[in-house]
Amino acid sequence: MSREAHVRFDGSGEGQFLPATLLYRTALYPVLHRINNYLLRWIMKKYKKLRTWKKAIQSMSNAAASQPRYFAHWAWAKPATR
Repeated sequence: MSREAHVRFDGSGEGQFLPATLLYRTALYPVLHRINNYLLRWIMKKYKKLRTWKKAIQSMSNAAASQPRYFAHWAWAKPATR
């Protein structure tokens, strides 16, 4: 990793994924979508009224609309996709 990468990374949340993405930013997209799927499954298990995929996805979409910076990876990956 170059010295410039360490200088540009300020730890404020904006550049949270910067060191891992110096080569290929798109390489993280499958991982970020996987995190979203884990979040959806957690929502479905925790809340009885959100047991279906459709309701859980709608809930996550509403959360992303009201608090878009709730999770850092939502800046790069759409939050409510399956």
